[in-house]
Amino acid sequence: MSNESLQADTSESLVQASNPTSHASVPPTDAGSDSVVYLIPNGMLWLALWATWLIGLCIITFAYNRALVDSGTSYYPVFWIGISVALFPSAVILLVRRLSRVESLLILVVDGLISFLPKLLMSLNGPRYHDELFHWKQANQVVAQGKLFQSNSGIYIIKYYPGLHSLTAAIHFASGLSVWRSGQVLIGLIHCLTLLAIYFIAEEISGNEKVGGLAAFLYILSPNFVYFDTQYSYESLGLPLALVVIYAQVRIIRSDRASSAHFWWITGTFIGAGCIVTHHLSAAFMVLMLLLLAVISVLRTRRLGRWLGPVADGTVVWLLPLTLLIGLIAWISFVARPTFHYLFVHVQSGVTQLFGGHNGASVVPFGGLLYFPKVAAQRHLFGASLAPQYEKVLGFVSPFVALAFASVGAILFLRRRLSGDRRLLLAMGILGALYFLSLPFALTIGGSEGAHRSWADSYVGLVVVIGATVVTLGPVIYSKSRMTRSFLCAMGLLMAVILLIGNTAASIDTSYRFPGPYEFGSDTLTQTPELFALADYFRKTYGTDVGAVSDRFSGDILGTYGDENAADPNSGVDYGLFGFASPLPRSLVSALQNQGFSFLVIDKRDDHLVGKESPLGPVAQPIPVQNISRFNVLPWTVKVLDSGNYAIYRFDFHAYLQSEFAGTR
Repeated sequence: MSNESLQADTSESLVQASNPTSHASVPPTDAGSDSVVYLIPNGMLWLALWATWLIGLCIITFAYNRALVDSGTSYYPVFWIGISVALFPSAVILLVRRLSRVESLLILVVDGLISFLPKLLMSLNGPRYHDELFHWKQANQVVAQGKLFQSNSGIYIIKYYPGLHSLTAAIHFASGLSVWRSGQVLIGLIHCLTLLAIYFIAEEISGNEKVGGLAAFLYILSPNFVYFDTQYSYESLGLPLALVVIYAQVRIIRSDRASSAHFWWITGTFIGAGCIVTHHLSAAFMVLMLLLLAVISVLRTRRLGRWLGPVADGTVVWLLPLTLLIGLIAWISFVARPTFHYLFVHVQSGVTQLFGGHNGASVVPFGGLLYFPKVAAQRHLFGASLAPQYEKVLGFVSPFVALAFASVGAILFLRRRLSGDRRLLLAMGILGALYFLSLPFALTIGGSEGAHRSWADSYVGLVVVIGATVVTLGPVIYSKSRMTRSFLCAMGLLMAVILLIGNTAASIDTSYRFPGPYEFGSDTLTQTPELFALADYFRKTYGTDVGAVSDRFSGDILGTYGDENAADPNSGVDYGLFGFASPLPRSLVSALQNQGFSFLVIDKRDDHLVGKESPLGPVAQPIPVQNISRFNVLPWTVKVLDSGNYAIYRFDFHAYLQSEFAGTR
């Protein structure tokens, strides 16, 4: 084939990709007849793609094995090289080659599994993150007792959202896998479903399969996808279900037959009900997005009618959002009543701190009797991070890269050059804009967690807009000289690498991404054999569901692997024991007794406070060494075990009363 005929055929492919009408009229080509930019036969291309996937997987696995023995950061670039080798060749193929839908979906499924691998390697033998520890405990309780809505001492709200745990139990009983392995299978499958849902949403809105494939791939580069959304937690299941329901609403809006609209209404209602009983925020996002899509699709002013195009059927578009809105309100009102308070506290704290109404100090009630200040440290992006400097730089740069692409998309939209359903594109643009609005909240202590969690939702709208933008610009780029095309393609890949590294670094700390030696104050790296042995000893010696006070990290393992009733780090009992000078207030000791706490578990390194965050919750005050060692001499705390770094003390409240009377407390 001559260079001229090759260029003509490739140019035609790109023009068809940017034109939904033209693209829809072109059937998928057979393996041998598909012409591409690069002179690679179809079979050889797939062989090369599978080779890059396998090579990338080997490099990623090597990086994780290296992290187990290397206390430095030499394995960081190895990991990024591995994941880039595994993922980015498929992005090029999705963009420049005409693929059948099955081929595109296969690529996305494999990419989804590859992006699941890092978290899988991090937690091969059991849960590692705080949230997934208690979700795992909840699933174990469902399996052991055969009923839902079990109380959870670590995250009380998950009692009211049993979707994840019931599906895990079903896989466990059907397959014979352990509860943890069943949960990993479920999250791995649902992780791939996220990409497929985004593919179909973007394809339906734009009328273009290339936009669908590119949008789904770009979502892999989003802040939460590789690590946070692969943990065993209810949001990892809730978001994909919400996306499927959003796709159902898009199909309803674009449907020209009542039977089709009703089919998607029934399908969306069934899946939406599953989302409602799985995760509160995902369900709220789902309902709000359905309402937004419905409102925008029926706006009827004369000016908007000319600008956005024809309106949808004003009756059917409200069926799904109103049905699920009623379902969500009913679930929260009659089943999950604590949900509103649970969410409102975090939202209120973030808003207050963002607008200067918070001086950094808070008053935490303790047992209704005692109040003491807990001083919250100022939050700085990467303030205590051990990430390499280039990750920190890219973490600051990545939002600007996304903003640049989104701005180009907005300009194309305003100039009516962005192909697709303009009303639905506008809705996706509004959703994507929320990502940028959330960034200031990420710098507040109270709003940081909520902002980070929201990125999984808002990035959906962002990638749809960016995907449509890139495909629309394809013919323009191809019309340039070969040198210019090569430069622009190289810059595009560079921007993708920046998004992958920067978004991941800004979203989650290094200790959540890699295994390694013990690191004090880390949620994951404090999980040592000594701590697991301590939890096992405690369970075998004193039984389960025993009240124990500890620091946050030791308490996570005691409360899950030990199946004990570990104190909530935000309750104040842990800080009260360590933070007050001697003698300890009587109200504190009385509250310990009234709340059923019988033991104190101490990590002797708690006075160091050199970790990512305080082991006692959101506090900044240093803990005096004597506040740790005094339990060796207090007459009412009896040491029952010393494992080296940990000590277990039993509370003797009768001895406390005697010591108080004698003045020796």
